[in-house]
Amino acid sequence: AFAAQPRPFFTDPAAFMVLGRGLLDGQIPYVDLWDQKPLGGYLLGALAWLLDPGDPTVSMQAISVVAIAVTATASGWLVAIVQNRRWPGLVTAGVAAAALSEPRIGYGGGMTELFGIVGLAVCAAALGSMLTGRSSLAWPTLVGVGFAWAISCSLLTIAAVPALALLWLAAPRTAPRGAAASPGRRAWLSARLVDRRLVAALAAAAI
Repeated sequence: AFAAQPRPFFTDPAAFMVLGRGLLDGQIPYVDLWDQKPLGGYLLGALAWLLDPGDPTVSMQAISVVAIAVTATASGWLVAIVQNRRWPGLVTAGVAAAALSEPRIGYGGGMTELFGIVGLAVCAAALGSMLTGRSSLAWPTLVGVGFAWAISCSLLTIAAVPALALLWLAAPRTAPRGAAASPGRRAWLSARLVDRRLVAALAAAAI
């Protein structure tokens, strides 16, 4: 399947592999090596070399396939949560995988957006789980990790912040034991900001 993809790669993955080789050789990002993109691409390039020192183009394509699979799975999970049915989620996952696998869209894999959208899909799926009332801190932690990965691959993903914020504000909040529900916008906003889930998401993103 990888051999069917057009090679050599487009600009992004080619740059990632050059940068990744430099990282493995001990060069310093943004000092000895420079690209106008965040660090995620550098790390993916290094991973491609580690997986296949002989031909990192093949391993970069494999990483792209994994990214497509994760994006499709997260998209399907989100739709399944919203629809409360499995088949719309599976259809969405299939459509997402087919679209992202199209060589004319991804130039054979390895594009910045292909990796950035993985984080956004995971982030949105975790927020969808919170919308259903799941209270585990694992979900907001996944929100933070997903968004951090997205922004580390593509700064353009910051455009999704308003939509993600609306999803976050829509998630139900469990009031602390013994606390009475306080009406009013100020109390509502305070309850949203003083929330251990927000702390978990921010901490995970920062780490």
